[in-house]
Amino acid sequence: PEINAELDLLISDLRADALRRDYATMIGLDMRFHGVFYANSGNPVLASIWPLLEGTIRKFVAVAGPQYSRDFTDLVRRHEFLLDNARKGDMRAVASELADHGQDIWRHLPAPKK
Repeated sequence: PEINAELDLLISDLRADALRRDYATMIGLDMRFHGVFYANSGNPVLASIWPLLEGTIRKFVAVAGPQYSRDFTDLVRRHEFLLDNARKGDMRAVASELADHGQDIWRHLPAPKK
């Protein structure tokens, strides 16, 4: 129950920051969401790998963020989708969303100038 409340609060905070277009704050909330989500996933591989990847991912999204062209509220919806499916036990949907989640930023970066 505490974990659910924390994840719900993180999503609520993400939503508020998305409306303000405060991407810098959203990065920290996003990283925290994934840390809590993976630590409580029951998957020891996810739980142990996330702390190793978080710093690199955080730096990447911080640098790519200013070039990121999209509706930030969509990021919130994707986290809600992930959490809702985890709560329903639909691990196929969770796995699919996590795979897509990692590729999402690449789809919203502008094409390189030639």
